[in-house]
Amino acid sequence: MFPAFPENLARDLTSLAATGTDDDVGFILQVLRAYQGQQTTHEVVKELVARLPEDDPHLQIAEICLQSTGVMGGEFGFVEAYRARKAQIETWLTDTRPRVRSFAERFVRRLEQNIAAEQRRAEQDKEMRRRNYEEPERINRA
Repeated sequence: MFPAFPENLARDLTSLAATGTDDDVGFILQVLRAYQGQQTTHEVVKELVARLPEDDPHLQIAEICLQSTGVMGGEFGFVEAYRARKAQIETWLTDTRPRVRSFAERFVRRLEQNIAAEQRRAEQDKEMRRRNYEEPERINRA
């Protein structure tokens, strides 16, 4: 409905995240998924993280909301997107709420793993394209 995450929606969802029911938490996460981790959604996610126990399954959905990037372009698009998201989440490491800091530590580690995996994949893809380009050239010269 809204291509950008409006400030009034963020404010209302942050308030609901602090006091709402389990059904409200599910609703909030459904809304957040549509915004592909936009930084404007982060305060809502932090409020949920601060409220929920560390083993709550909703936190996995919160991670998905934060990690979503939408369509990426270029060989290293995901690497760059994950690095940018990591930089955003690292600011959470100084939050006064222990659950938010703990969530951020775990999420940053996962992002680092994703960055490394995507970097390897992109480099391998690039090398395969180079080889596929050079092989026909070599055969044609022979």
